[in-house]
Amino acid sequence: MGRVNPVFVRPEETFEILDEPGVGILVLDRDLRVAWANARAMDILPIGNDIPGADARRVLGALLQEEESVRKLLDGASDISGIDLPARGPRGEERRIRYSSRKIEQGPFAGIRVLRLRDVAGEERYRSFFRDFQGIAYRTTESGPVLFHGAVEAITGYTEDDFLEGAVCWDAVVHPDDRPGFQECAGELRAVPGLSTERVYRIVRKDGTTRWVRDFAKNVCNEDGTPALVQGTIHDAIGRREADDGLLSSNRQLSVLNKIMGVAASSLSLDELLEASLSVTIDLLDLDVGLTYLLNPERTLALTRYHHAAPKRYLARSRTIKVHHWPWNFVFVAGQPRYIERGGNPGAAEEEVLASLEVSALACIPILAESVVVGALFLGRRDRPRIRDEERRLLEAIGREIGSGVLRSMLHKRLEAAHRETNLYLDVMTHDLKNAGNVANLYCDLLIDEPGGAAAEYAKRLRESIRKSTGILQNVSTIRRIHQEPPDLRPVSLDRVIRAERERMPEAAVTLEGTPAEVWADDLLSEIFANLIGNAVTFGGPGAGITIRVEGCAKENRMVVVTVEDTGPGIPDGVKEALLQRLGGDEDQVHGEGLGLSVVGMLVERYGGRVWIEDRVSGRPDLGAAFRFTLREVARTERKPM
Repeated sequence: MGRVNPVFVRPEETFEILDEPGVGILVLDRDLRVAWANARAMDILPIGNDIPGADARRVLGALLQEEESVRKLLDGASDISGIDLPARGPRGEERRIRYSSRKIEQGPFAGIRVLRLRDVAGEERYRSFFRDFQGIAYRTTESGPVLFHGAVEAITGYTEDDFLEGAVCWDAVVHPDDRPGFQECAGELRAVPGLSTERVYRIVRKDGTTRWVRDFAKNVCNEDGTPALVQGTIHDAIGRREADDGLLSSNRQLSVLNKIMGVAASSLSLDELLEASLSVTIDLLDLDVGLTYLLNPERTLALTRYHHAAPKRYLARSRTIKVHHWPWNFVFVAGQPRYIERGGNPGAAEEEVLASLEVSALACIPILAESVVVGALFLGRRDRPRIRDEERRLLEAIGREIGSGVLRSMLHKRLEAAHRETNLYLDVMTHDLKNAGNVANLYCDLLIDEPGGAAAEYAKRLRESIRKSTGILQNVSTIRRIHQEPPDLRPVSLDRVIRAERERMPEAAVTLEGTPAEVWADDLLSEIFANLIGNAVTFGGPGAGITIRVEGCAKENRMVVVTVEDTGPGIPDGVKEALLQRLGGDEDQVHGEGLGLSVVGMLVERYGGRVWIEDRVSGRPDLGAAFRFTLREVARTERKPM
């Protein structure tokens, strides 16, 4: 019985030292049977897991599919180094295998052959991937890196071999300030099974420059669950970091502009806008000196309106600037920003400006309102001799936003002036026309009293026309008051207002019904009844009866319903909708006499009620109309003690 060679008792332990990344290794015993194969060999060879113990001729025959080639490879006495052979993969695909073999002649391993197989096509794809890969792919064990490929030199300045051969250690490349955190994380990757992490840190390149990198790493565990190696990728993070810095800068600019826009929108006056925007800009951009100039009406001088920390010697000379003088004409006349910087070789005059303001850099930003220069913002900084490009863009945007605020303020002032002028004209017109109407009414009364039927009849028609004209003027005046004066509601006696309007129109046959009530209103309440009674008289015809009724509201608590109805010809159902539009206060739908119903609708809404139209007798529009509206009743607890 033969003696068992101890070399082959535990081949996986004996030959594991031969394992090499990316290379298939076969160890053949003296009988040309496979004693051991690594994982890569099982991937390359078509028969896979059946390799250990198999005849090498069968194994290689399945790969090369030519018995003669296999025989020459295995029967030769000499070693073979790096020959390329055509082969087929497990799925019949064509491949190229680089084959090497070595026969051990002495020692306990004498007669053993070691075969090395490389998948040339796969290796070429592998290398192509790493040529195009913009980062570094690595795999490292306790003893050091076993894989370090990719853009190694572009990122670090060192070669792949520098790291693989141990000339350079990655820990030593990590920046000293970031090394403790890196080493702590590396220790966790070696100790905690299944851990993956992302790290961003600095490295020191071969040329001594510093670069940010982003490192994605995870560990791979043995069968017993303990971490065996760490693998991952390293990427240049400078582009990402610049993008992040750019995003932060953009967000900061948006924040500053939003605050400036808020100041511009909320400022009630031009002075408030200029003062607040200057203060906010200086605080947010960490500036040292600031001034706001506005042009005079003749556009020849720029006058200081506000300043922050401007030295007295500058204000003594430049509180007022002649805008056509250089270098200020560039800003105030041409409307272009100008930057005076100590780091930009300023001229003698500009150097004097910097010295008088005690700054190293000055931004002169025009304030534009609809492309017209109305002023300028002067902003200075002491600690830096240059103003960065992103700061310039932000300052110019601030100038435009302040210009928009100035324009809004100017338009608001013009609107207020036009409003005052319109009110003046309306007051004069209303007053004078009412006086003219009163005089005309007086002459009409005299003509009516004169004998002669025709003249008296014409005088009555003339008086009615004058009454209508006066009513229109009164309604226009009321609408203006509704828009201008906020409601100042107080308890008002409804009965007293109705009786006063009935006495003012003695020609109308008005009957009062219901209970007296106090409602929340103001001195414009009488205009509701003046218009509704006037309409009933005008459209009801001679002899039409008018009834005003005040009742409690069953559907709404603490409300009263007021009805003004007449016995005239009524309102057809098709016309009611048009009248409701007028009662809704739609001034675009009314003109002339139609203003009366619009006034009624606006006043009822002002008092918190609603208004609608019905037939006096339900279902019979020909028997008269009923205008109904609600008003809020004053509760007893709300009444003031006498």
